[in-house]
Parts: sequence; C-alpha cells; structure tokens
Amino acid sequence: MQTKTFEYGPYELICSATPSAGGGFGATLMVAISHGDASERTPVPLEASAFASEDEAIEHAAAKGRDWVDEHG
Repeated sequence: MQTKTFEYGPYELICSATPSAGGGFGATLMVAISHGDASERTPVPLEASAFASEDEAIEHAAAKGRDWVDEHG
C-alpha cells in the first residue's frame, strides 16, 4: 500500500492506493485539519474504481480531496 500526503490550504489530503482483489488498485482518502494540538480527520468515501497503477489511484484521491475541501471545507 502506497500513501502520499498533499497540502491543500490548511488541510492535508492523505491519499492511499491499495491492491484490488480483481486487479489494479483502489483509492482511499482521509482529509485532516489541525486545531492547535488536536487534529480532526474525516474519511471521504470514494466510488469503487480500479486503477492501473498506484500513482493513478493516488492522483484520483487527491483530486477528489481538493473537490471535497472546495465544497465542504
């Protein structure tokens, strides 16, 4: 499993790629923001998709994370 964290404004987008049972990779997303010494993490559901590479899955999660922050942040 590969994970990358991207900064988007005051948020961190924690994006992971996990192997799918049917082949390829699935994407997962967690959006985090710090409040002083505490951190709030929100899991963001993504549609089930299989990507050809870990990098594609992570880029998809990052794009969805930016959309989520723009809508809900």
